[in-house]
Amino acid sequence: MSNEEVKVSIPSETEDIKKHKESIDRIFVSQYMNDTGDTYVVTYSKEDNSIVGWSVHNIENDGQQQPDEFYKLKEESYKIESFALYKKFLSLCYCVKDESNYKQCLIDLNSKPPQFFELEHSYSNYVRGRYTIGFLPNGDLILVSICNHKIYKYLTNNMPKNIATLKYSETYDIEIPKSLYDQSIYCSMYQEKLFLFIQNRKTSILQFDLLKMNLDRRYDSPINWNSLYSSKFRYEFTIVIMNKNRTLLAVEILYYTCIFSMENGRLISNLSSDIFMAGTTPIEFITLKNGFEGLFVVCSKYHRLFKSIPAFINPYRPSENVSNFEENNSNDIDNSNAIITKLNRKFFIDGDGNICVTNGLDEDKFQQISNKITYRNSIYDSSTFKEIQNILKEIVEKEEIDRVEPAKIQFEDGNIIFEKDENRDIIKFEINNINLAPRNNPYILSYKLINNQQDLVLINVEKIEIFIRDENSITGITSRYQWYNNKWEDTYAKFRNENLGFNKHFTTQYYKQLFNNILDNEFNDSNFLIPLPRFELSLDDFNNSLFNEFRNNTKALSRLVLEMSSEEIDYQQKKQRAIFIINDADMFSKYGLEILKVAINKKYEDIVKQVIDRIIKSIQSIQNNLKTYVFTELNPSQTNCSYMMILLPFMSLNFLELCKNYPDFIIKYISCTSIILSPYCDSITSSTNTSLHSYTDICIKKTNLVDDYFKLISSSFNSLTQSLRNQEEVQKISFIVPFPKICVYKDRTENNHKKDNYNQEAKNNYKKDDYKDNSKKNDQNDNQINIWNEFLYKPKSILFCNIDSLHFYNWWNFAAIIDFKWRTFGRIYYYSIWFLYTVFCICYALASILEPNSITNIQRNSLFIITIIFGSKFLIFEILQCFWKPKYYFNDPWNYFDISAYSLPIATSICWLINKSLPPWLVALSIILLSFKFLLFFRIFKSYGIYFAIILGVAKTVSPFLVILLFIIIGYAQAFHFILRSTNNNDANNPWNLASRYYFASSNKIINNTTTLVQPPTPNTNLFDWFPTSLFAVYNMITGDSGSLSSWTYQENPLMTLLLVTFTFFTVIYLLNLFIGLLNIAISDYNKEEEYLLQKARIIIEIELLYMFPYLKHKKEWFPDWIYYDMPITEVRKLINAIDNDRTVFNYYLPVISADLRNLVALDDIKEKQIKKQIDELEQQINNFQQQIYNLQQQTNEFQQQMSLQLGVLIQQMVAQQMIVQNQQIDIPNQQTGVPNQPMQQIRNKDFFLSIFKVRDKDIFFSILRLENIKDQSDYTIDSISTNRDSYSNSLI
Repeated sequence: MSNEEVKVSIPSETEDIKKHKESIDRIFVSQYMNDTGDTYVVTYSKEDNSIVGWSVHNIENDGQQQPDEFYKLKEESYKIESFALYKKFLSLCYCVKDESNYKQCLIDLNSKPPQFFELEHSYSNYVRGRYTIGFLPNGDLILVSICNHKIYKYLTNNMPKNIATLKYSETYDIEIPKSLYDQSIYCSMYQEKLFLFIQNRKTSILQFDLLKMNLDRRYDSPINWNSLYSSKFRYEFTIVIMNKNRTLLAVEILYYTCIFSMENGRLISNLSSDIFMAGTTPIEFITLKNGFEGLFVVCSKYHRLFKSIPAFINPYRPSENVSNFEENNSNDIDNSNAIITKLNRKFFIDGDGNICVTNGLDEDKFQQISNKITYRNSIYDSSTFKEIQNILKEIVEKEEIDRVEPAKIQFEDGNIIFEKDENRDIIKFEINNINLAPRNNPYILSYKLINNQQDLVLINVEKIEIFIRDENSITGITSRYQWYNNKWEDTYAKFRNENLGFNKHFTTQYYKQLFNNILDNEFNDSNFLIPLPRFELSLDDFNNSLFNEFRNNTKALSRLVLEMSSEEIDYQQKKQRAIFIINDADMFSKYGLEILKVAINKKYEDIVKQVIDRIIKSIQSIQNNLKTYVFTELNPSQTNCSYMMILLPFMSLNFLELCKNYPDFIIKYISCTSIILSPYCDSITSSTNTSLHSYTDICIKKTNLVDDYFKLISSSFNSLTQSLRNQEEVQKISFIVPFPKICVYKDRTENNHKKDNYNQEAKNNYKKDDYKDNSKKNDQNDNQINIWNEFLYKPKSILFCNIDSLHFYNWWNFAAIIDFKWRTFGRIYYYSIWFLYTVFCICYALASILEPNSITNIQRNSLFIITIIFGSKFLIFEILQCFWKPKYYFNDPWNYFDISAYSLPIATSICWLINKSLPPWLVALSIILLSFKFLLFFRIFKSYGIYFAIILGVAKTVSPFLVILLFIIIGYAQAFHFILRSTNNNDANNPWNLASRYYFASSNKIINNTTTLVQPPTPNTNLFDWFPTSLFAVYNMITGDSGSLSSWTYQENPLMTLLLVTFTFFTVIYLLNLFIGLLNIAISDYNKEEEYLLQKARIIIEIELLYMFPYLKHKKEWFPDWIYYDMPITEVRKLINAIDNDRTVFNYYLPVISADLRNLVALDDIKEKQIKKQIDELEQQINNFQQQIYNLQQQTNEFQQQMSLQLGVLIQQMVAQQMIVQNQQIDIPNQQTGVPNQPMQQIRNKDFFLSIFKVRDKDIFFSILRLENIKDQSDYTIDSISTNRDSYSNSLI
C-alpha cells in the first residue's frame, strides 16, 4: 500500500463519514487504553473500505462521541486478520481480495495527510496464527513472524516522511530447537508480552518479555484435542487476555478458555463447553465497583441458528457463581462491535453508527452474584488490630473482670443472643424469629461488632475469637479467627482446675495480668497485624473458614511463612501451619519455596520430608483425567505439567543445602525424578540422533550476521554429511531435566533488587527483629553463584545415587546438562584452548630440539618468548582454579601434570634467555610432561575419556596397596643393605672382592696363581652397599631380575637366601597376584559412562570459571532455566521393562514412571499380554495340582480300605481267641463264691471292649464289629452288639 492509495477529501468528509457509519464492521481499541482520561478509537467499514478515528474525551463520561478523521483506503476490499492500535498509530495485518499473501502496514493517524507504510520484512505464505503485531509501551511497533523465526522492531518516533516502506530498526531471531520442528507453533501479543503457543495434542505457552527479549514464564494446558478453533468474537488465531494487576491470564486454546496464574504459571480453572456448545472465548477481565474481578466470556453454539451466550464468571471458582448461562447473560454485549474495558466501560455502535461510551455490565444485576464470592474485609489489617487492642484495654481498665450479661444484638440478617449458664455461656443466632442450634462458649468477658458490623469479636476466658455469618452452618455463624498464647493456655487450665463455675476474683487477679502482658507484646503499638491464629482443628480439615481466611489473604500467608523461623512459636504449631500450606495446592505453589527454606535452615526434618514428598507426588499425577463440564475448577495436582513445573524449582534452589543437611531426601528426589516426560512430548517422534540429545526452550536473541553466516555454513555442512552418511532415523521420546535453574548464574543486581523489595515489604508488615534476620539470610543466599558447579563436587553416593546395577539408566538427567553445555559453548572453548596449547607445544619443541644450524638464535629466542607468554597465560588460569577450590584442586592428580607441563617449559625458556644453554634433564622432563598433557586433551572423547577415568580411578583405589608394598620393599631393602654392605676393605662384601678375577692358564690347562687380572668394580657391583641402590635392587627383584645377587653364592650366604625366598614368595607371588585381582575389581568399578561424564562436566566447569567472560555467564541460551533431552525409545523401553520385571536394582528409590510415559512407549499392552500369559500358566498349574490332589485322594481311599480289611481280620482273630477263653471260663465256678461266671452277652463293661480292641472311637469300633467275618465264631456276641448299637454307643461315650 502506498501514499497514492490514500484519498483524502475534506469537503465531502461529512458524506463519507455518513456512508462509513452505515456499514461499520469492527472497532479497534488499544491494549494500553486507560479507563480514565482521553483515548482513541478506530472503526473500520469493509463495505466502504474506510477507517474513521474517534477521539474519546474522558472515557468516564457517558455519551456519543464525535468522529475525528476519515481515511479512504484502496477501492478493493481488505480482509483484516489482526490489528494493533497505540494512540493514533494503527497497524494492520491484511490481504487484498483474491490474494493469498498477507501484508502488514502501519498507519500514522497523527500526520496530515496520514502516512501509510508497508512494513519491511521477509515475506512468506501466510499461515493463520503465524504472524502477530503489537506495540511496546514506548510506541515502537513489533512484528513477529513465526514462519521466518524473526522479530522485527520499527521505531515510530521521528518517522521519515514521504516513503512507502518503513524499514525495521532491529531484528531478533526466534531460535526453535529441532526437536520442536514437528510441533505447531502460533503467536499472539498482549502489550509488551509475546505468547508462543506450541501445540500438538497438548498445548504449552511460552511468555516472553519483548522489552528484555527473554523468557518470563511458561504455561501448560492438559487439553489434548488436536483440532483448531477460534471464536468469531476475535479475529486473531489465539486470544490472550490479562487482568488489570497482571496476575491472571485468560487464553483460548481450541475449545477451552484456560485461566492461568501469571505469578507462578499454574492452571487455575478451565472453562469448557457442554455438548451443545462449540467453545468459550474470553472477552475481558472486568472489575466491578465492589471490587470483584470477573471474566467476561462468550459461549458459542455449534449451529448458527442458536444464539451465542455471554457469561460473567469468577476466574478462580467459575462453578460458584454461574449455574446457568441464560440467567447471567448480558444481552447488550453479544456482538463483535461492542468492546468492554477492564473497569466496565463499553464502546459500542449506536443506531446512527456513532461510537458511544457507557457502562458495560449491569452491576446491579451482577451484584448479587458477585457478592456470593466476594471475600469479606481482611481481618489482617491495622483496623482489626486496633479494635481488639481497644477491647483488651477496656477489660483491663475495669475494676473487676466479669462475664457479659444476657443480651440480644443485631448481626447481618439476624440477631445474636447471649445467654448465661452455670458452667458456660451460650450463643444463639436468631433469624426470622427462629433460633438456630446453640453454640457453647467458655465464659465471655467482652464482645464487639467490627468491620462494618460484619465480624463479631468475642473475648472469653479461653481465647479471642472472630465470628462471621455462615448460612451453611447449623449454628448460623462460623469462627474465622481464634488465638491465644501459651500463658493464656496455662491460665485457662488453672481456671478450670480451681473453679467449678465463674470466679470473678480469679479473672480479676489473673486475667488482668494476662491481658496487660498481651498488650505489651502481641498487641503492642509497634505491631500492625493481629497475631496468627492457633490451629486446633484436625490437619485433614482444610475447608473450614479458619483456613479459607488464609487462602484469601496474602499478608497473613506471608506472615505465617515468616513466623516459621520465630522461636516464640512452638514446633507443633509451625508444623501444623506448614502442613496446612503444603496440603493446599494453590498456597503450596506460592509459599512452598519459603516453607522449604525455613525448614532447612531450622532443621525441621518432618516439614522438609513433607515438602519433598508433595513435589514427588505431583510428578506421579495423571494428566489426562479431566472431564468436560460447562465450567470447571481444576485440582492443580491433576494438571501434572502445569503444577509440576512450578514445584520443581523448589528443589533446585535449595539443592546444595539439601545435599548438606538431608542427603537421603535429595537422593530420594534425584532417584524418583530420573525420567520425567517433557511437557512438549505427547507423541513419539523421529530423529537422526541415535543417542541422548539435549536442547532448551525457544529463546530470542539479537540477530548477528556472523552467527547467521555460521549457521548457514553449519547447516549446509550438516545437510551434506547427512546425505553422504544416509543416516537412518530412530524413534525418540522427550524428557525434562527436573533441576530448573541449576545451571543459572545468579545476577547480583537482580538479587539485590528483589532482596530490597522483599525486605521493604517485611519492614512494613513484620517485626524489626524478623526483618533483620531475613536480611541476613538474603545476604547469605547471594554468595551462591552456580548450583551445578558446586553439586558436581558432592560425594559420589549422591551424584550416582540413581544408577542401577545393570546400567539401564546411565545418568540421563545429568548427561543431558553436560551434553547441552558441551554443544552450546563447551566445545568451542575447548577446541580453542587445545589449539592454543598445540601452538605452545610446537613452539617449545622447535626451540628446544632443533639443532643450532637449523634455526637462528633470534628465531629460537622468539619461540621461547612465545612459549613463556602462552605458558604464563595457562599457568595463571591454573592458579585461579586453585584459588577457587584449593582442597579439590590439590586432590586431583591431573592438576599436578598441568602445573608441571606449564611451569617446566617456562623455566627452560628462561634458562635459555639468560644463559643461552638448556639443561638436558629439564628439557627431557618438560617434553614428557607436554606430551602427556597433550594426550589428556583426548579425555573429552568418550572412547578415550573412559580409559583416563579408569587410570585415575584405579590409581586412587589401589594407592593404599601400593603404600603397603612400598613399606615392604623398604624393609627388605634395609635387610639386604645390612647383611650385604661393605664395612671394611677386607670383608667379603667389598666390591673389589666381588669383582670378576681372571687367571692365566697354560696349554695343558694348568692355572698360574701368581698372576691375576681383576676387572675393576663398578657402582653396580654391589648395589646393596648404598641404601638407595638397595631399594632399586629390591624393586628389580619384583620384576624377576635377581642379578644384583649374582655376586654371592646361596650356599655361603644362607641368610641372604632366606630373605630372597621369603621376599619372592610373599611379594612377587602373593602380593602381586593380589594386586592384579584388585586392579580387575577397580577397573570394573570405574569402567562406567558416568565416570567419564563427571570428568567431562568438571572440564566444562573449568571453562566457565577461567575462560568465560562474566557477562557471557548470564546468556539465557547458554544457561537456561529448563533443559530437555531426547532418548531413543528402545532405551526407554529397556529401562521400564527392567524396572517392571525386577531385572535391575537401584541403589535407593525406583524412578517414578507416569501413566503418560507408559502409554507412549506402549508397554501396557505388552504388560497385559505378559500378565495374561502368567495367569494362563498359573491356571494350568492349579489344574495340575487339583488333578494330583484327586489322585492322592483316590490312593488314600484305597489304602484306607486295605487297612480296614487287614484290621478287621486282625480283630476277628483277637475276638475269636478271647471268646474261646471266655467260653472256657463260663462253667468254672468262682473260687470265692463257688458260683459259675456269667455268659458273654451279659457283659456290658466299656473297659472290657476297649481293653480287647484298643479302640477309642466308637464309630470305628462299630464299623469293625459289623464285619461279617467275625460272626462265624461268635454270632451271639456280635449279633447282640449289632442289635443294640445305640445303647453300646451311649455306654462307650
